[in-house]
Amino acid sequence: MIRKLIHFFKTEGIFLVISALILSVFLNYHLAVIFIPIILVYSYYKIIKENNFTFVLVLMLLARIIMGLVIPKNDLSFNVFNVVANYLPFLIYIFKNIKFDKVLVISNLKVIKFTFLYAIALIILSLINVRISYTEWPEEVFPILMFVVLFSQVKPKDLNIDLNFLVKFFRYTFSIVISLYLLSNFDDLQRYVLLEGIIFREPIVEIYTTIGKILIRNMGYVFDFRILGQIAILYYLIVFFLKKKFNLFDVLLLTSVILTTYSRGPLIIFALVLIPVFLKKENYKLKNLKYLAIVLPILFFRVFNPHNPGGMGDTEYLNSFDLTKENNAISQRGKFMTYSFDKFLEQPMGRGVGALSSKNAGVKIDFGYRDKEKKHRLFYYKVGDAYYALSLAEKGVIGFILLFLSCFEIYFERKYLMSFFVSLGFAINMIGTDIPKEGFYYFVIIVIIFYLNKRKDEVIS
Repeated sequence: MIRKLIHFFKTEGIFLVISALILSVFLNYHLAVIFIPIILVYSYYKIIKENNFTFVLVLMLLARIIMGLVIPKNDLSFNVFNVVANYLPFLIYIFKNIKFDKVLVISNLKVIKFTFLYAIALIILSLINVRISYTEWPEEVFPILMFVVLFSQVKPKDLNIDLNFLVKFFRYTFSIVISLYLLSNFDDLQRYVLLEGIIFREPIVEIYTTIGKILIRNMGYVFDFRILGQIAILYYLIVFFLKKKFNLFDVLLLTSVILTTYSRGPLIIFALVLIPVFLKKENYKLKNLKYLAIVLPILFFRVFNPHNPGGMGDTEYLNSFDLTKENNAISQRGKFMTYSFDKFLEQPMGRGVGALSSKNAGVKIDFGYRDKEKKHRLFYYKVGDAYYALSLAEKGVIGFILLFLSCFEIYFERKYLMSFFVSLGFAINMIGTDIPKEGFYYFVIIVIIFYLNKRKDEVIS
């Protein structure tokens, strides 16, 4: 019995600590400091001793509930643990694996040649106005530079990523996320943490955690419902890759998480990445239990969702998918798209990274909106959620073409059907969502997708 317990804690202990950390963030964030050192020490040991890149990704995924919680509301602590969670693990891994063989590096770069050129273009475009562009480096430039550095040194087949560990990581963390979501006061809990100013170093007051003041959106431990949905897609892709295409519990769990984010982009991506599974004839049998993994969460969150009694909040949300409706998902970003495209036409070679999206850019956009009382004019001080149009304006023709070629190179792999639907889904999502500006989360996304694509021969396509 004792041996079994020891074995259990040896194999499951780190997942229990991570789960406890997520619970503490929402229920009593002062307890988080108990669990953070354990996770950091364990992860650094795995990176240094075992050369395990999995834990570089895990620390990035958990970074937002590490940075602000060691010493809450302390700028120095926030910045230090930003480095500890996001930058230092990656640098340690690179220095452990750095190659000085010019032939090998050039050979590796040929596989990601367009992404390499795009990284150079981002650096050049950042030099147009460093005072503006530097604010966008952690969000948009570093993920691409780090991706290029990583795969210039390590071939995807040699990158030590434990996919089975990641599946268990998602099982534990998503189980906690859904359990918390089902609490009657969940929205109060997530808003309290944001208002306390410990996640983003300053209080977040103007944040919409509901749709129509009824549908509560699940932000999870990344505190962003769109990113949480995208991470759920990664979870599905890993399960698919491991040939557990429809492990009922995994798909039930990730479907529930995607549904509770109410994020349209991940829902569209999820619908697309399900297609390769249902293209197989044996999957048309309705008696197959795999369908329940998708149908049951939909029924539950449509009928029994404690935050949406009787589905009262569905109408406004569902209308946003209808392109014939006035307030659909595209029209909501339409003004930013038009504004950005006009700026592109004025300067087709690009205005530089951050020229319209940086907080230092001095942009003041007037769409003629007024507040609810119709007394004051509303202004926007940066362009957001219109990534293609924004990229045209900031990066110009050449930069935009390189962006497109880089995305194609990372997301798409010939003769691997799944990659086509992944590429299509993320391409659609980027129309209205600034996915490549999600910082280290974007790095995690592109590393895992590229890694799975390059190991496609291990998958039954």
